[in-house]
Amino acid sequence: MAVVQYDGTDYEGFQVQRDRPSIQGALEDALERVTQERIRLIGAGRTDAGVHARAQVVSFQAGWQHAPAALMQALNANLPPAIALQSLSVASDAFDARRSAKSRTYRYSINNQAARAPLRDRYAWHVSAALDERAMHQALQVFVGKHDFIALGNPPRQGKSSVREIFGARCWREVDWVIVELTANAFLHGMVRRIVGALVRAGLGNLSAQDCEQLLAARDKNLVKWKAAPQGLCLWSVEY
Repeated sequence: MAVVQYDGTDYEGFQVQRDRPSIQGALEDALERVTQERIRLIGAGRTDAGVHARAQVVSFQAGWQHAPAALMQALNANLPPAIALQSLSVASDAFDARRSAKSRTYRYSINNQAARAPLRDRYAWHVSAALDERAMHQALQVFVGKHDFIALGNPPRQGKSSVREIFGARCWREVDWVIVELTANAFLHGMVRRIVGALVRAGLGNLSAQDCEQLLAARDKNLVKWKAAPQGLCLWSVEY
């Protein structure tokens, strides 16, 4: 298993895309160059286009006969500058980066100063109007617990449940930054960005915690028109 950090700005998400750059594709290409094997790896989270990761976890099987440190060094030498392994270790044969995960934590960063900040906005959504982070935190607590999140995420594959459990969530301010953090057993595609979109409306005084409760209860995706920009989102950690 490996822990991978990446800047997702120039990639079409984690999952392999035909004729488009992906994080998984870059990692598998590097593995092939180093091991001379075509290896399919599994990621703990399938981040969207433009989304980053501080600590994505991947698992794969390779016939590497040397130390893990040597493989990590070789892979990092063959990866693009935006992608780098932070650690690599041998896991049990039963380990699966996605299925073995107990929880995933995402952080979303909002640049809440009046002017754009070019050195920061690659990794944050710029919202110039002043946000009330306390109102955002209050609204965020509505989503904690086990709920059907179909109104806030893309439907899963046919026959799969849209129920997810958020174990913890918080929103706080660091000077001009407003940070949203969510930890859950899993997330629907687009779920975090739609939740953040709703929170920004709450922070602007246009949505209440009660409104958020009604959104969840209605289970109607057409009611949620707000989706935060991808660049503010980062897969922060994965727990096993």
